[in-house]
Amino acid sequence: MGGSNPGPSAGKGKIDGVLKGETRGTERMAKPTDMDTWAWTDGRSAEATEEGWTRAPRPLVAVVGREDLAHAIQEKFKGAQGNRHAMETLCTAHCGLLPKVVSPRKETPGTEGDTRSYGSLIKRGWIEKHRKKRPAVVVCLLEKKYVAGDPNSWNETCRTVDYVHRVVQPHGTKLVLALVEDPEEYVALAEEQIYALRKRVYIDSGAVVNLQMSDLESSLNNLAKVVYEAAWAYYLNKVNQVKAKLQSTGSGGFEALHVRYWFKMGVYAEFVQDWEAAIKALRTAYDLLVSLAAPVPGRETQYFQWSAERKVVAEHLSLKICALLLLSRTTEDSIRHFRRHIQVFRVCPENLPPAFLAWHEGWISQQYRTFGKLLLPEIDMRVGIDVPISHHPGWYIFLAAQHMIKRRAASFEMLSTSPGTSSGEDQEVVLRHGFFLGQQIRQDGTPPTEKEWLHCTAKSESSMNHNQMILDAFSTTLALLKNAHLPRVKHLVSFLSAKEHIRVGDHEAAVNLLVRILQDYRRWHWDAANIESLQLLRECYQRLGDSVQHSLCSLELCTFQEPLGTALCTAIFDSTIAIIRDFSLHESLELEIVAQSTLSTSLCCLAGFVPPVLGKGAIEGRPQGFRVSIYSFLPRELDITGIKLVMAGEGCSYIPSKDNQPTSMKPLRWTTWAFSATRDSPGTLVCTRVALQLANQVSLVWNLLDSQNWNLAMLTRGWIPGEGVFTTLQHSLDVSPSKDKCGIKIQSETTAYCGDFFPLEIEVSAFEEGLHKAHLEFSCGDNPAHALVFYSSDSEGAAMPPTEGYLEVGKLSPRQTTRHNIFCRSNVPEDFIIEVRVSFLDGTSRSLVQATRKVTFLRPFELSSRILSKHGHYLLLKEKQKTLPVGVDCILVASLHVPKGGADLYLKSVELEGPSDGTVLVVQQHQPPGLKEGGKMLKQGETFCCPFSIRAEVLGEDLPMGALKVLWGRMGAPTSSVETVLQLPRESTSETLLHVKLSCPEFTAAREAFLARCTVHNCTRISQELRFAVGDSSSFALTGVKQDHLYVLPDAEVVVSLHFLALACGWQTLPPIRFEALDGQAKLSIQEEVYILPAPM
Repeated sequence: MGGSNPGPSAGKGKIDGVLKGETRGTERMAKPTDMDTWAWTDGRSAEATEEGWTRAPRPLVAVVGREDLAHAIQEKFKGAQGNRHAMETLCTAHCGLLPKVVSPRKETPGTEGDTRSYGSLIKRGWIEKHRKKRPAVVVCLLEKKYVAGDPNSWNETCRTVDYVHRVVQPHGTKLVLALVEDPEEYVALAEEQIYALRKRVYIDSGAVVNLQMSDLESSLNNLAKVVYEAAWAYYLNKVNQVKAKLQSTGSGGFEALHVRYWFKMGVYAEFVQDWEAAIKALRTAYDLLVSLAAPVPGRETQYFQWSAERKVVAEHLSLKICALLLLSRTTEDSIRHFRRHIQVFRVCPENLPPAFLAWHEGWISQQYRTFGKLLLPEIDMRVGIDVPISHHPGWYIFLAAQHMIKRRAASFEMLSTSPGTSSGEDQEVVLRHGFFLGQQIRQDGTPPTEKEWLHCTAKSESSMNHNQMILDAFSTTLALLKNAHLPRVKHLVSFLSAKEHIRVGDHEAAVNLLVRILQDYRRWHWDAANIESLQLLRECYQRLGDSVQHSLCSLELCTFQEPLGTALCTAIFDSTIAIIRDFSLHESLELEIVAQSTLSTSLCCLAGFVPPVLGKGAIEGRPQGFRVSIYSFLPRELDITGIKLVMAGEGCSYIPSKDNQPTSMKPLRWTTWAFSATRDSPGTLVCTRVALQLANQVSLVWNLLDSQNWNLAMLTRGWIPGEGVFTTLQHSLDVSPSKDKCGIKIQSETTAYCGDFFPLEIEVSAFEEGLHKAHLEFSCGDNPAHALVFYSSDSEGAAMPPTEGYLEVGKLSPRQTTRHNIFCRSNVPEDFIIEVRVSFLDGTSRSLVQATRKVTFLRPFELSSRILSKHGHYLLLKEKQKTLPVGVDCILVASLHVPKGGADLYLKSVELEGPSDGTVLVVQQHQPPGLKEGGKMLKQGETFCCPFSIRAEVLGEDLPMGALKVLWGRMGAPTSSVETVLQLPRESTSETLLHVKLSCPEFTAAREAFLARCTVHNCTRISQELRFAVGDSSSFALTGVKQDHLYVLPDAEVVVSLHFLALACGWQTLPPIRFEALDGQAKLSIQEEVYILPAPM
């Protein structure tokens, strides 16, 4: 144990030499995995979810003596500083308690000693032992005054140090002596005393540290540095010891030991956070384990036990590798390894016992479940963030539930094929966990037979509540997918969860799930999914005794004649109608059909008023035509006993227009009923409900205000034929006073663009007496008067200056009709109720006739922006989440998207105006070629991108980026152009540490050398020390220095020249050029593409 303790830099080189890995530090190692938030388990996941398998372990340090300093030392070791990483600490006040803290090197021989010959791969709890019970360094706190005191104190100190040395020597643990000096006492210690003390325990001078209480913070920093270097040396020695064992065993018949040795080297590399070396060692152990398909020597008769042990160990190794890949690389690398892991172990040989098949399916589900837990803290699942399905934890929990279903099926097959009784010997066998992962042994420590192992496995599988486990898994999946934009996956999970609820008898929960997913299935018009869900929902209502909802589901189910067949649909329809006629009801039953609900796709109801003819406007007391048209998908004719309407407001009534109204609805055609509606007072005539009366006081009801849009959508999407239905019906009519002498009608679109002139055509029709001195008056309802401006038009249709709220009509002869064009414009994106009144002189008093029109003003564009670096320029920032560097020219790309449903727009100019406070400057306005040539036509759904050069001048959070002035026009509009000002999203700025500019030729020839230059500019006021390295590539060869350190002075530049030789033709990517600040604040990887021409002949 003598010799010096090498520092971390030296240790890193030696570990790289042993494992051939490359260190990549990261701060993500301390991120928790939140393993305890999952409520469902099958009892097998306890081993795989130990903290040491999912989180990188930290070096363990034991501190002996001075209980008053224990807390300060623990806090100092817990935090990382510079190149020193965090460490875990065990403290004991007296050296006599040290054996209880440090675990013994070997287990005490006893009844379980012979189980070691049965062990083969990885010992259980090995990681936890090194994390919590096997310290790498023991720090012995000694009073300096006793070391330099009288002979008795010196002898007592020597006995203490000798005892600690004897305890830790068998483990190879490093020993550090800390001499504590109180502030009120100054003790001079001779070099001979320190040398004598070091010679007793074989440590060098660097392992003796002075701990001055007067300057405790500085002393603790020095102690933490020395202890971390000693820990690094300890784990490096462990790697070398295991490597020596690996080389001594050879390759013949010792593959199981090789798996164990490579696993240990990987974990030791984890302790010093050499991620690449750890990944390489663990992957080597995993690959060796994959190759051990047949039982190892001595285990030939234990096929099932060996297979189970091999898979459990593979599970732990795979989990460890995936966790390390998430720490040091990307999520894609971890997912790629997990897919390979599942691909290797998913297939199970045929004709195996059902007990083993059930165990295998449970093990597969455990893999998906554990990996889903591992991904949970790595994925952002907030609302509005799209997560790929392969990255979503909920997807893996769903796959785990699928294999749980297979596990349950195998368990049922096991129970059905196994004999009813077993031998008494098998029934008395009880197995427990052995010393190695995945192994089970008898209570006396001996290995079981294959029959005993299968019997205990079958007993364990039969005692599990598979149904509850599956329901919990589906519930967890739905909770995780709540904010994900994966509707098909969520609906599939809900459907399978409903089937499981039906299986356990919870029909109410199944109904809630099925009703929710059927709404989307109806909207998407998925017949197959509709049929399966309706059949389950129908079964649930039948089990719950709800005959009404069961009948409605049956009526909707029988409308799918093509998939189910006409004969089956007809039989379902006849039986359902018979059930409805047999209802014993004391009161009438109204079954409301709302949008996307039951029967909403089976019966389509369109209702409205017939537009009044010219000269016969809607006035009080005058009947108005009203029609109800219903399209039926039912397989047979449905008898109707009557139809009722519900009018809104008082003084409204209706009567059938003719006596021979339809008494039945024929299938696959429109059936129309005609009515005459009357309002006794001025106002709005509206029909709110239509009730279709069936037999025995049962009515189908449509709320027209809620379901009209859904029924119109069915017509416009082509689900229902348009022939035979009145499509020009109006939902409401404005009823004027009977003394009115004119009618007024407003014709316009329902949507307009902000800033554009919106045309209104107002039609005024005089009745029998004509009009005298008529005027048109305009207003915008309850909105502020300045929100909407009205304009008149000239003879050519162009917009004139704003009106003062009225327009003179003059005199109208009897039955004369005039039309007036009015324009309105608003810069506010809101809904406006435009009111138009006709005021006229009626004898000696003035009368009014009013009409309204609702118009929605929309923004013409949807603005989005992103900030990019200039081509060939790269930045090193302190914080990755901040997008805009200070003092560096960047490209801001503004995207203008014309939404679907809008109009085709003509884009004329786009100009970026920086904020008035000068926080961001506009360096250059870039006009795309389309705009330079005079304009750009944008159609519906198209997007136009325009780049600008900007530079941030101020460091801060949530800074304004300025506004985008867009000059545009609409074809056929009364004005040539409209200016719209759009505010850009606010951004945060970040301090620029380094600016790297890469210059290389855009093309060259194969087998020819070319030069690439990287100009590194230090943007800070302090000197920066960098490390650069060039990665490997099969397309280029590098001549010269591949990696080096750079020292850049403040506000200075350093040029790195790299000579490459092209080896392949076509577009090729240069090897990655990585720059990293040695203080760990910034990293950067540069890659550019070069086109390689064929070599000249």
